[in-house]
Amino acid sequence: MTDVVCGTGKVIDSLGNKSDQTDIVVFHKKTVAPVLLSSQLGLFPVECVRYAFEVKSTLSATEIKNTNVKFRALAKLKSYPKTHADRTMVSRTTPTSVLLVFSSDIVGDELERYLRHTEDNFPPCSVLCVLGKGYWWYASGKWHGMRCVPNMPPFVEYAAVHNGLNEQS
Repeated sequence: MTDVVCGTGKVIDSLGNKSDQTDIVVFHKKTVAPVLLSSQLGLFPVECVRYAFEVKSTLSATEIKNTNVKFRALAKLKSYPKTHADRTMVSRTTPTSVLLVFSSDIVGDELERYLRHTEDNFPPCSVLCVLGKGYWWYASGKWHGMRCVPNMPPFVEYAAVHNGLNEQS
């Protein structure tokens, strides 16, 4: 049995702030226990959340803007500091925000479009995966990733999400 599981609901902090409804919350259930309203629906303390996924069937400019609003609310949550054995306190990292999309309403480059509709200095979305188009992640102040090109194996970008998320852990 694994200690990392998935649910859906809202992410909360100890100050009473909460995120918008999140499609998929990947959380560590032994760090801080979530308040589950059913087997998967619940309120998840930000300290236990590793990934917050927004899943869209078709990406559009409106979906990008709406998802950014959700991820900005998530980024504002304050994690309770962790105390090390030497009594120093450090802030915990915020959850990785992932926009996973099954199709797109444009033919062009998805990362370029995402950047056109994102005014933030630090993007609210830290991972963007559009099936059939590409996979990108934001780290060290810049975007990294890959665009799908002809003759690539199908859904190789989805496999990149799995590997990329493991590498970021």
